[in-house]
Amino acid sequence: MNKIYYFLFFATFISCSEHKETGFEAFEKEDYAAAEYSFDQALQRDPNNPSHLYNLGLAQEKQKKYEEAIKNYSSALMWDKLLLDARMGRARCNAELERYKYAINDLTEYLEHRENDLEALKLRGRCYLNNDDVYEADIDLSIVLEEDPNNPGVNYLLGLAKARMGMFQSAEMLFNKAIMLDEEMEQAYHGIATVRYIKRDYEVALEYYKIAEEKGLEKNDLPIRMGMCYARLNNPVAACEEFKKIKEEKIREKLLKDHC
Repeated sequence: MNKIYYFLFFATFISCSEHKETGFEAFEKEDYAAAEYSFDQALQRDPNNPSHLYNLGLAQEKQKKYEEAIKNYSSALMWDKLLLDARMGRARCNAELERYKYAINDLTEYLEHRENDLEALKLRGRCYLNNDDVYEADIDLSIVLEEDPNNPGVNYLLGLAKARMGMFQSAEMLFNKAIMLDEEMEQAYHGIATVRYIKRDYEVALEYYKIAEEKGLEKNDLPIRMGMCYARLNNPVAACEEFKKIKEEKIREKLLKDHC
């Protein structure tokens, strides 16, 4: 009986190892569907293995199967609470699903163990920003920027935080730095335009909104903001042309009624 058990255990171990190795090979080839299949097969033979659960979750995350990935990351953490990569993975997925509070909770616990992880700080800063916790976002993103000053994305995100705090001069400086580092960062042009609009500098605002649009930015507020710039500059014809592009019917009809 012991020999049979040992043989079965050994055979299962070999099978799991083979599937695991195949999964890693698929990851290297960026064939995440194949990786998911391999880790799922390994998991069927060793269902409580947190490493298999994590790897399966990661393969699913790479395919944007965020709900499935969260389920497997959570199962991995149930078996090993200190599997920090699973906690980080779950935070990324919740952030993608715009569940920012859940992401922040995981990131905060993760950072208790890896306080110098810049990617985690950046992600938590972005989540704070999207959750309208701008002061917390400012703290995290400032730390990241100090360590990585030439990161265009961090400059842009911190610029957003500064703008929402009413620190418009600092915000515009950060947006300009982001553009200097990456001239294709269309969001930064949008940021400068919005700061200028708030300052009632409508000509410059309109110029930057146009650049953002030319760079390929797709934001629902662009025709609204450009239309309002034209309206403030006493160009109702151009304003109405922009308002006609608004996708939200109620907003479109109201602006057309008020300005056209």
